[in-house]
Amino acid sequence: MSSLPEPPAAADFERLVFGGDESGSRDGAHPINYGVLPGSSRVHALVPIERRHRKAAATSLRRRTNQTPRREVAVRTLLAGASAVGLLAPLLRQRRQIARPAVGSVAAWIAATLGRDDVVLVGGTGSARPNAKPVLEVLAPDGAVLAWAKVGWNNLTRRLVVDEFDAVSRYYGRRPDVMIPQPLARTDADGYTVVMFGALDTWSHPWRRARPLSPAQFRAIAELGGEMQLARPVDSRWLSVQATRVAAVVGDPDRSRRLLSLVDYLAANCSHPIEFGILHGDLVPWNILTSPTRVSVWDWERSRDHMPFGLDVIHYTVQEASRGNPSALWASLADRPAIFGALRATGIPDVAQQFTLAAYLLEMELRFEQDRRMVEFEGLDALCATYRRALDMVSAEIGFHT
Repeated sequence: MSSLPEPPAAADFERLVFGGDESGSRDGAHPINYGVLPGSSRVHALVPIERRHRKAAATSLRRRTNQTPRREVAVRTLLAGASAVGLLAPLLRQRRQIARPAVGSVAAWIAATLGRDDVVLVGGTGSARPNAKPVLEVLAPDGAVLAWAKVGWNNLTRRLVVDEFDAVSRYYGRRPDVMIPQPLARTDADGYTVVMFGALDTWSHPWRRARPLSPAQFRAIAELGGEMQLARPVDSRWLSVQATRVAAVVGDPDRSRRLLSLVDYLAANCSHPIEFGILHGDLVPWNILTSPTRVSVWDWERSRDHMPFGLDVIHYTVQEASRGNPSALWASLADRPAIFGALRATGIPDVAQQFTLAAYLLEMELRFEQDRRMVEFEGLDALCATYRRALDMVSAEIGFHT
């Protein structure tokens, strides 16, 4: 198991992405000046502040998701306008001077893979959480988005970036109404795994109200692998896969036996056929951007196939209500009217809703149990305990006792 410190700060981010231990010039090349974005939800987000990179910086600053707060949209729009006319530098007081990429660095690999020596990197590491990793937007000097890259830097994040690359490799281009990143390349070097994806449209008018994900769009995402299959849980591949996962990731023998019995109970007592399809795994407002005709979806690192339809619906509902705040998670999980109402809206009948909720809570407990085996992170224990408690409560509601 590897420990998980705070995500790399600015200086560590530089060493991780560009190589070397010192800022400034390297081999006589001029360094690049970056600013640290103030008040950004992406902690340690770095953006170039030189006039020659003003269009690239402006493009990145205009980017938003369905969940970008209006105050942040306003700040970033102001900064984008300043960057477009070459006046960003005076507005960002905290700065970093970053050397040209060292041979063998992540930045050098990105440039070589794209066959360009003029790429501009904008990125950061996000807030402290188990799956925090450097995420890089790769742009041309004229502001064109060339690619995105993610860097797996410990046991957990290396696995996650590979899982995401594999998932988008399976589903890319399947539907015109669901846009997902195009897989471009991956590499392993010096303990890091780097994956690169094609550009994805995640920009819209900064003041236009984001559209919520519609029931039809939930279904479209679940059908990226093809039409969903209707089956009783006892006859599905889900049954054997979940049993295998329980045995592999749950370390407590008593809990493992209980969950194995629960999986069998759920399968045996849900006689109503269930739709099985693609699970995104982290379908939340900040991982999507919707329009009337399509939805752009990213962050596929938790994706699984042949999963009960509705798990993404519950996750979206719970996370939207709690705003990603762990302290509000329990209240969101306990809000049965909201959860069952969202399931009903996507066509999941009442007789299948308790099964779907139990399957979701089981998925989340197994997810964080597996994460705990790979990294040490204080918040994981609390997350596991919350989902375990919720699963036990739902299990009792449907008559399961051991």
